[in-house]
Amino acid sequence: MMLPDNVLYYGKEEPLPEQRRLRAGPLTVLYEEGDLRYIRLGSTEIVRRIYVAVRDRNWGTVAPVLSNVRVESGPASFRISYEVRNRQDEIDFIWTGEIAGDEQGTIRFSMEGEARSDFLRKPDRVLHPAPDARVPGAPMSGREARRLHGAGRVSSLHLAAPAVQRDAGDLV
Repeated sequence: MMLPDNVLYYGKEEPLPEQRRLRAGPLTVLYEEGDLRYIRLGSTEIVRRIYVAVRDRNWGTVAPVLSNVRVESGPASFRISYEVRNRQDEIDFIWTGEIAGDEQGTIRFSMEGEARSDFLRKPDRVLHPAPDARVPGAPMSGREARRLHGAGRVSSLHLAAPAVQRDAGDLV
């Protein structure tokens, strides 16, 4: 019995989510169901993925259900907004997300949410490419990114190549 191509390649029969290519000045990105993927400066990938993952007590991912998705894009900028509900067993979390990319190449990803039940897992994630033999050093390894919190607080995030998983890091 021959399995469908989607099962062979992606492990599921459902069609793959729609991807939309967008620009933020010199950067190109793929938008897919609330996530930004493959952020590139020219041909160099600088960030693999930016996304929100709500986790259960065993660190399993609680599937998001998106609604009211709006995507506005121009030749060098974009703005995306959407609403999300993550609900599974004792977890009930609703939130709104907004992603904006401007002509100068700045991308802002913001979210605001409400936990309708008691659970605690930090939901934001940044995956960046690890060192690649074809590219001298990891494009972002060893660099710092700024993270803006509520009330104007700013912190730094050091982008180090992960020690265990070499294909992508899961930075918090």
